[in-house]
Amino acid sequence: MSGNRQTLPAVPAIYISPNQLSRRWCVSRSTADRIARNNSFTRFLPGDGKNGTVRYLIEEVIRYEQSRLIAPAA
Repeated sequence: MSGNRQTLPAVPAIYISPNQLSRRWCVSRSTADRIARNNSFTRFLPGDGKNGTVRYLIEEVIRYEQSRLIAPAA
């Protein structure tokens, strides 16, 4: 039955990890965390404890990126 495997459809990600965010922006993890904190990104905490897992809403990340775009001078 190995030929009958079903694959689930891809689901768009709604969260991004701090490590993914730091790679996306080519900055250190601490810089990504600081920017997220200073801009009050919503945090999703699926883990427990002070060192639990943190995820940010990708929608807020994209909105922040768009707000930081600078149009070329005419």
